[in-house]
Amino acid sequence: MRLILSRMLCAAVLALGVSFAAGAVDVWKEVRSSEGGFTAVFPADPKIRTEPPDLSGGVANVYLVEFGKTAYEVSYTDYAVGTFAARNVDAIFNLARDDLVKGQPVKLLANRKITLGDRLGREVVFAEQDGYTQVYRFFVVKDRIYAVIAGGPAGSEKSPEAKRFLESFRLVVGK
Repeated sequence: MRLILSRMLCAAVLALGVSFAAGAVDVWKEVRSSEGGFTAVFPADPKIRTEPPDLSGGVANVYLVEFGKTAYEVSYTDYAVGTFAARNVDAIFNLARDDLVKGQPVKLLANRKITLGDRLGREVVFAEQDGYTQVYRFFVVKDRIYAVIAGGPAGSEKSPEAKRFLESFRLVVGK
């Protein structure tokens, strides 16, 4: 009888320890960027960097968390005032998608229209030859493009963590 109680006590302590450990791993944090005009929930504090201007003059600000083979990123790229004024938003999304996959050995898995509140967006999913898969969600606000990205080994794009991250993104800027 004593052996059975001892085993039950060990099992209970082990279960309690596992639940505490699981809770400790779940350290998702809301990040608010007033200069970026967004909020998102990341699995850790993101590393923040500003990249030099791209060929069209856009300056990207990147918020990135990497966990082993998975990564979660929000970036916003600012372009000169009026850059997108006369452009159709679908054309902007098509250019963003094409820039991602052009000349790359990737397979386009999805290219669909999405919304964030009343704002139109685009979701692009592609896989590299080694199976690494990335989900990009694009949104345009004035002369700024937001990219919300979750990437990892094949199947990770459908994980609860990727879904949690992607769906946590909110804009806090004017239209």
